[in-house]
Amino acid sequence: ESKLELGNISREKGNFEDANYLHLSALRSFKEQQRLPEVGLAQFELAVDAQAQANWPLAHDWSKRAVASAIAVNNDRLQGRALSLHTNAALQLPQSAKNARPLKQALALNRSSSDTLGTIDTLYRLATFEVQSRNYAAATNSIREAEALLQTQHRAISNPRLRASFGSSFVRLHELHIQVLLKQGLVTQALEVALRWRSRVLVESIIQNSSAVSVEALARFNEAHGMCQQLKDEHCRALALGNSALT
Repeated sequence: ESKLELGNISREKGNFEDANYLHLSALRSFKEQQRLPEVGLAQFELAVDAQAQANWPLAHDWSKRAVASAIAVNNDRLQGRALSLHTNAALQLPQSAKNARPLKQALALNRSSSDTLGTIDTLYRLATFEVQSRNYAAATNSIREAEALLQTQHRAISNPRLRASFGSSFVRLHELHIQVLLKQGLVTQALEVALRWRSRVLVESIIQNSSAVSVEALARFNEAHGMCQQLKDEHCRALALGNSALT
């Protein structure tokens, strides 16, 4: 495995110091060998490392370099992902102007390069921005599109381990969807989302944050939740426990 891949594995395990070291080492090697396409990839992974640690100034800097490198080698896929991350990092900086235009540019690049995972990630970032701007209708549209793409991508994978890796992406989308509904006072609809994914964790979160829980909706959730627990299907049992949002 390459240093770039080893760095990614270290990051997934939470070993950020090792990940950063390996990605920096890979970047130096790529520069020495003048492998310009890989230089941008290493810079992007360093930006992801910084993002994982909420080091937004560093994430902003590395992602800016990755965007420039991607443009230099005409890599639209990398440019889209790096621009999305760069804009997200910029939005976390107190002095930055709050503008969704770069995210929409990144989304266009994701789509034009047929980068489904990049599109899902940018849609999530865009929805988060729209929630902060109180543009709930636009946020809901982005979330629903991302959910549909994620479902399609998930069904296309036969490897159980890879399918399970989509769990965190599902959860964050559903949590954001519920957040949007609750901000609009749509408690019953929020419970419907949790019911659809049979997530006990999401339901408990809704109950804790609202006193206007529909008895009927909660009863229907409890019925589906109980049925799911009785089944022998591993995915269904994981859903019932709220550990995943896979269907």
